[in-house]
Amino acid sequence: MGRAGRGGWLAVHVPGGGLLRDGSRALALCAPLVAALVGAGAERLASRWRERGPRALVAAGVAFLPLALMPDVAWGLDHHLVPVTYPADYAAAREDVEAADVPGDLLVLPFTSYRAPEWNGFRKVLDPVGRYLTPNYPPATSSASPAGC
Repeated sequence: MGRAGRGGWLAVHVPGGGLLRDGSRALALCAPLVAALVGAGAERLASRWRERGPRALVAAGVAFLPLALMPDVAWGLDHHLVPVTYPADYAAAREDVEAADVPGDLLVLPFTSYRAPEWNGFRKVLDPVGRYLTPNYPPATSSASPAGC
């Protein structure tokens, strides 16, 4: 079993194993440590002041620091992030792929990770086709795509 095979096995059989397979998702494992360190740092910083007012101000500043570092969260709070419905063509394509019952991989074209579909108001999104079709087919940029493509 190759390296990709072990990662796939972990993702399927071990709860949270997908975090180890996908490098960027491994950052989620750091969240508890970061939360503990920020809390300890806030406590230490706030302990420098004896008066209640400055301590509360420091505590509030540290509490809102993550929001300042992630401005995209504000879009969700302001109702700019809304779900979209996939067009009926996606469901029809999924049914066709499932009905074909042909062994092998499905190549999703074009070779781009992000698209701006008309049905989504031309907003950029991570290409949903490979994830929408079942089973979860590899995107064209993975090692499963033909050589030279």
